[in-house]
Amino acid sequence: ESDRSWGLEGAAVYRRFSVQGEYSELESDVPHYYKSMSTRSLNPDYSGWYVFGSVFLTDDMRNYETKKGKFGRVKPNNPFDIKNGGWGAWEVAGRWQSVDVGAEASALLAAGHDCDKCGDEEGWTLALNWYPTAYTRLMFNVIGTDIGGAFNDNDGAGIDGFGLRGQIDW
Repeated sequence: ESDRSWGLEGAAVYRRFSVQGEYSELESDVPHYYKSMSTRSLNPDYSGWYVFGSVFLTDDMRNYETKKGKFGRVKPNNPFDIKNGGWGAWEVAGRWQSVDVGAEASALLAAGHDCDKCGDEEGWTLALNWYPTAYTRLMFNVIGTDIGGAFNDNDGAGIDGFGLRGQIDW
């Protein structure tokens, strides 16, 4: 019937170093039709947060565009150039995040099965990012995730992975 959401985020950049984070929460008022499927009062809530930090190994930085309120593209001081010895910008980054799907949300999905903590996830990412030019980026990520929740069939599961992504924009 209605939702209430709020969040808090922040970021800071100092030369080659940057940090940012966010916390967000959502409370839902479920339509009466779905409430009738459960013996519980179903007004699920969800919350999540992350913390991210990075440091450039080269003399570069993340650019924050104050007027737009967002991070802009990284513009390497020495773009990749074999003839002139430019190596682009190199960044090491890490992230830790958590998402909690409250018991009432999972109870809604289970049509009334009761549990205390039916869905949560914590994860981390380690990254090495290479910006050969202001319009290209290669990202190498190692990722780990732990899934919990007594009702969830994946309770206790761990997911690890490696990702490689290339990006070109103009």
